[in-house]
Amino acid sequence: MIHYGISTACFYPLETERAIERLTARQIPGIEIFLNSVSELEPAYLKNLREKLDDAGCRVLSLHPFSSGFEPFLFFSEYERRYRDSVELYQRYFEAACLLGAKIVVFHGDRKEGRLPEKDYFERYAGLRDAAKSQGVLLAQENIGPGRSGSLGFLTRMRDYLKDVSFVLDVKQAVRGGEDPMEIARTLNQQIVHLHVSDHTPQRDCLPVGTGEFPFQRLLQLFAGQNREIGAVVELYRESYQEEGEIFASFDRLTAQNLF
Repeated sequence: MIHYGISTACFYPLETERAIERLTARQIPGIEIFLNSVSELEPAYLKNLREKLDDAGCRVLSLHPFSSGFEPFLFFSEYERRYRDSVELYQRYFEAACLLGAKIVVFHGDRKEGRLPEKDYFERYAGLRDAAKSQGVLLAQENIGPGRSGSLGFLTRMRDYLKDVSFVLDVKQAVRGGEDPMEIARTLNQQIVHLHVSDHTPQRDCLPVGTGEFPFQRLLQLFAGQNREIGAVVELYRESYQEEGEIFASFDRLTAQNLF
């Protein structure tokens, strides 16, 4: 089953709780929460968010750490102790996901020019994945255009090495990495647990849904009817649209595909 939603990242730099208010006011049934500050990991703050979301009948599909940009330094340097300490640091995100009812935490990983051998990358991801699992959460590797995960070949080798791995397919990041999003979806289908959705043309990526050329129905058909749950959330950058109404129009066009 596909659960549709919108990421709070679409509203950045609006504060997280205010972005959630915009979404619940429009009765969006599913969201991805992009945490933006350390204080937003505090249990009191998270419990307050959870109460508001529950009152609105809104489900948190995934959680995105604000520290994604630091993951090359935290997890993939040659300093082993920093890796171990960073696993403990990310326990806070896994606990936050549990408090919010999210099943997925999104992971960017290393930059493209990372120095660790692939085997070491895979093993370090596996260590963090296991820490997430201990909290009942999936750590999902996203394809990031300028990262090692921007390559479908890399992701395929990661799948083959680890077997137990979860992926987030981000359409715009696939385009930025020179990969075909549909080919990633076909190749890694059973391991993909979450989708970041946007449109694009040959001239520009990260456009509102329905304003480009991407075949959304074909993408969703690859996942519809499977005996598992997958999230599909609209994720746009602030420069991708002129008015907030375009975010909600993207959601409406996505759900109009009628593939659940």
